[in-house]
Amino acid sequence: MEVTVVKWGNSQGIRLPAHLLEHLHAAVGTKLNVTFEGEAVMLRPDPKQRHSLEDLVAGITPENRHNEIETGAAVGEEF
Repeated sequence: MEVTVVKWGNSQGIRLPAHLLEHLHAAVGTKLNVTFEGEAVMLRPDPKQRHSLEDLVAGITPENRHNEIETGAAVGEEF
């Protein structure tokens, strides 16, 4: 993949295509760790990045849902 460095105000940057962000499980606002390995620049999602509830719920599928489990009778004010 080839990208071009462009000028943004007083800075420079590159645009990351949507398919690359999807591969990284990243979106606008995601923090990335940038490291250098030889002459390569490596971008990795920050493992400490907190996910929003919306992101977490979006990841629920029939395949990864757990069945309900019985925990016994209520002992307080739970519902």
